[in-house]
Amino acid sequence: MKPFISMLLLSILYLYSVPSYADLFEDERAILLSLYDDNIRGSSLLYSRSYDAWLAPAPSPPSPPNYHCYTWPGVNCSTETGAITGLDISQAMRGIISPSIANLSSLQHIIFRNNNLFGQFPLFFTTIYSLVTLDLATNLYLNGTIPSLLGHLPHFESLYLEETGITGGLPEGFFVPGMPLQRLSMFKCVLGGTIPNSICHASNLTDLALYFAQLEGTVPDCIDNLQNLRYMDISHNFLTGSLPSWFGSHDFHLGLVNVEFNLFTGRVPAWLEQPGILPYTLAWRCNRLCLPYPEWCVDSNSHYLSCNYTSCPFQQAGYCDEADVLFELYDSSSGPLWSSRDGWGVPAPCYMAGITCNETNARVQTINLSDNNMIGTIPARVIFASASLPSLSSLDVSGNSLRSISPLNLSYGFVDGSLLMAIDISRNQFHGQIYNEFSLLPSLQILNISFNYFSAMPATLNTQLRVIDFSWNNITYESNFLIFLGLYELTWLDWSHNEGISGVIPDFIGLFIHDSNGRYTLTYFDVSYTRISGSPPSTLYLITSLQYVDVSSTLMSGVFINGSVPRNVQTFKATDLKVYGTLPPFPPSLLHLDVSRTSLSTSLHDILVTSPNLVNLLELHIRDTPGLAGTLPISMPVSWPSLQILDVAGCNITGTIPSYGAFRSLVHLDLSRNSLISPVPAFITDWTEEDNLMFDISCNNFCVPLPSWCNASVCAPCMFESAPPPSVCRAGQEPRDR
Repeated sequence: MKPFISMLLLSILYLYSVPSYADLFEDERAILLSLYDDNIRGSSLLYSRSYDAWLAPAPSPPSPPNYHCYTWPGVNCSTETGAITGLDISQAMRGIISPSIANLSSLQHIIFRNNNLFGQFPLFFTTIYSLVTLDLATNLYLNGTIPSLLGHLPHFESLYLEETGITGGLPEGFFVPGMPLQRLSMFKCVLGGTIPNSICHASNLTDLALYFAQLEGTVPDCIDNLQNLRYMDISHNFLTGSLPSWFGSHDFHLGLVNVEFNLFTGRVPAWLEQPGILPYTLAWRCNRLCLPYPEWCVDSNSHYLSCNYTSCPFQQAGYCDEADVLFELYDSSSGPLWSSRDGWGVPAPCYMAGITCNETNARVQTINLSDNNMIGTIPARVIFASASLPSLSSLDVSGNSLRSISPLNLSYGFVDGSLLMAIDISRNQFHGQIYNEFSLLPSLQILNISFNYFSAMPATLNTQLRVIDFSWNNITYESNFLIFLGLYELTWLDWSHNEGISGVIPDFIGLFIHDSNGRYTLTYFDVSYTRISGSPPSTLYLITSLQYVDVSSTLMSGVFINGSVPRNVQTFKATDLKVYGTLPPFPPSLLHLDVSRTSLSTSLHDILVTSPNLVNLLELHIRDTPGLAGTLPISMPVSWPSLQILDVAGCNITGTIPSYGAFRSLVHLDLSRNSLISPVPAFITDWTEEDNLMFDISCNNFCVPLPSWCNASVCAPCMFESAPPPSVCRAGQEPRDR
């Protein structure tokens, strides 16, 4: 009796189970057909003809009730229950994934790779508790972030999101202890963020592909504990720090580690010094590890075997020993206080702010740390030890608060072979004697020490120097200029603003400042504001290369003769001198002439006669020179057609102001404190702010009618024994009270 009852119950259960499975299969087919809904309703649209079988009529009996498992492409079902366990649809979908697939209670594998899906990453995936694999790779317009709960699914083993628009980084809460995750692939995307420390909870992880993912930060050391990890590619990111020490473990379990094209810094670890020392393949080229690299590094067809920095498409980090030299500079000049110190915390010279490297050999080539709030000293080996920075060609630390160069240490490889060509330590606080060691630098051509407190000249100068700028110091030196004998490449000499420099410019200077072939190179000569004395030398005209001369505010006196003016000079300044007589002839090359506050006796007419072809003259300054007398010639536009500034204030100019034709090229005219008389020409009385000409006609002997915009005091004679500051009359602006 009992066996009969048992059989009856089983039969009843079977009869009830058949329609239950039939309903399940019908529901699952309905869910699949929802993937055909249009985009307006927010679901995906199967557009490939390969899936037309989904819309075909149901086959005739005796087909199984889950016939879709056998006739619909991309659908995989359980052999035991007949329920859908997998969807594999590629190159067939566009739009937003239908949330109805979350109702497939046995779904384990979703492979929607290489489609045109878009929208936010679906949150409903976190409710499919049977999910094992999720592959949404190569859906470029699928964006949003990864929900943390996705990693909490109890059977979740594989996530593929490469070549998608997923952002926001790997959430810290995604990785939980005991999670079954084995494969994580998110390369070639805009993931961003860092590799969280919680990744070390993924103890079952075997494959990690995060290359080209815009990752930052450091690699967690705890990855060393992931004993199942066999493949890790985190190349082409922005990862920083040193190469993790556990990479060098001889019993490491990985088969391949690729960290190429990141920002790892530091020295090449000792465990990379010999090829084959690691039991796995490590690809590490194109980072910011400082050189030298191991000798076994060579170019190879396989980039996994290559660590040759020359194969990288960007500048390498530079050399470790040069980083040590730069760190010494950083420490000795208050590096933490620098205005710009990016990159100075790691041994990668080529990525330090202010450093440029040779693109071929990655050696430091220039140092430019000007105006950088440096305080302290420069280590001597930065400048004088060629072995320390063997390719250094230019050093610029101007505009800081540096006080000295530290004492020399010959063990660093003193100047022999130095390539240093330019040194600029101007605008600092250096003092004492100018360093004699500068003269030992065999390649030095430019030396700028201006605006310091140096008090004494060096014993000798480099014969290859081209630019010498010792201006604005406290140098005391009596010179006969023979110190420059043999400097046949010298183009620039500036001794100005050193009141302790004295001596006489030798009359024969033009005879020795050239090479054996008679070639001149000097173009700039400035000894203004020194105590240089004597008469203007008569052989300057021989220096055909000379274009700029300034002997202002010196103790020079006497008469300018024809030989005192270089034949190709462009700027000639000789203000505040006790020179007398007339001006010598000037060449057509002259652009700027300033002989203000001298005892010269001449007139503008005489200058026009003696130098009739100054067609390029732009500026003429002869202010506060009582010996300049006579009238304003009307022929100036013919002789000086390019003149823009005429300043003859405080002289003895008489007569009237010529008509505008005499000043048609001017932008500035100063005729104040002379003896000019009325009438005031129309170009002044009718002046408006639209005119380009700026002028000062105060303190003359003008009488009414006066310009309507200028009060009477401007045009009245000066009644002071010494003339007051000039008043510039402009439209809408009253002259200053005198």
